[in-house]
Amino acid sequence: MYSFDILHDSLGGYKAIKAGFSWPAMFASFIWAMVKGMWGLAFFFFIVLLLLRILALMVQLEGMETAKAFVDLLTIAFLVYVGSRANEWYKNNLIREGCKYVTRCEAVSLRAAIRQLIVERQEAG
Repeated sequence: MYSFDILHDSLGGYKAIKAGFSWPAMFASFIWAMVKGMWGLAFFFFIVLLLLRILALMVQLEGMETAKAFVDLLTIAFLVYVGSRANEWYKNNLIREGCKYVTRCEAVSLRAAIRQLIVERQEAG
């Protein structure tokens, strides 16, 4: 079971966002952000990763293997941080765009979380 934050959008629909770590955001950070419509964040991720890659190539060309390893570790740390915060950033972006936070629930999938909420609301009233 996974935890999902459920949001209600202005068109009457629901969106479920998995709470916790986002593997897609870690492995494809700026592409993930573009798919989610967070263009500023996508641009920021692209620039940071580009600068880290340029720095890694520069220190490698200079033969500074220890510095290259350090830059690679920085890149991995950045990507892990992105993965650990991505779903929260996405949820906050949807709230800024007008979605309303409803609840957090436990379910096996995004669709199951939304179905569970709808069933609970139908039974309640």
